[in-house]
Amino acid sequence: MEASFGKFWLVSTYACDNRCPGCYTNAKGFSKDELPCEVATVIMDEMQALGAKQCVLIGGEPTMWRELLKILKYGKDKGLFMKIVTNGRKLADKGFLQKMIDTGLNFAAISIHGTTTEEHLATTGVKRSFEQTLQGIRNCQELKLPFITLSTINTANKDHIVEIARFLHDLGVENIIFNLASPIEGDEDNDRILSPRDLANIITKAYLALKAVGVKAHFYATIPLCLFDRDILTRMIDESYLVPLSGGEISECNIYDGSGIAFDPKGEILTCTHQVNSPVGSILDDQHKIRIREEIRDVLLRVRQTIGPENWEYPSKDCDACDMRIKCIGGCPLFWRAFDPKDYVDGNF
Repeated sequence: MEASFGKFWLVSTYACDNRCPGCYTNAKGFSKDELPCEVATVIMDEMQALGAKQCVLIGGEPTMWRELLKILKYGKDKGLFMKIVTNGRKLADKGFLQKMIDTGLNFAAISIHGTTTEEHLATTGVKRSFEQTLQGIRNCQELKLPFITLSTINTANKDHIVEIARFLHDLGVENIIFNLASPIEGDEDNDRILSPRDLANIITKAYLALKAVGVKAHFYATIPLCLFDRDILTRMIDESYLVPLSGGEISECNIYDGSGIAFDPKGEILTCTHQVNSPVGSILDDQHKIRIREEIRDVLLRVRQTIGPENWEYPSKDCDACDMRIKCIGGCPLFWRAFDPKDYVDGNF
């Protein structure tokens, strides 16, 4: 039986109209290279043949992709669920957003990192980004496009997490998601990254404060779960404030569960969109031509055999005996680029 995928990511371009210092796009220098339409459609054909039902358009900023509307229509015609991960700035143009919906867009994930122009600027580096993103959110609400918000916790906004969640709640956002800024591949400074222990403390305090005022938000737990107080951890998971990397309805680590892979603008295959400088294959040959379909299928199946639970390595032997290891999976491997798991994984949990 052939191995299958559930979803895949198309990295349309590494160009972006924001300049968030904690973004993996920095490792590619915000390259303006774009994924060619003919390459994207071949990827969509082959991934659907291997079972994929969801296509996620990501970047950089995918709304800057000249082929965006063509690809949305192609995906719609193939019956794929089409999702976009965006900073939301171009969604401020209601006419453009309506075109995206009409041609095939099913869902949006919109990044927002503060409650004021100044707070948002501290992360995005672009003053006008806040007002445009905010209008993009309002347009999604008005046009009834399902969406979530994504806010990445970093040193710039760490003291404003509760305020961000309350602001979005008051705006009528139903699904408020917080990511945790992780070390960037190829970046030795990582000065926007908080330690796993600091992040656990921030999430715990935010949970208690938001719970007290009846505001719901979800925190992706890309750090070891043993950093949390056990009783509070259980409540956060049961109430879906904390979303483990594995074992839940909205959990997602495609490397661990083997559910999907990504393709960059040059047709190279990534096991995770954050691993921008570590391709594991390509659908193009040495002459940068699209491989024949049989070769593409072989490449994809070989990659599929390298991911999934059977290939996962926990960061510490202490994880093996933990009863939370399947949900936790030892945290995201990106953190162990800059932090030593021996300092954060508690074998007595």
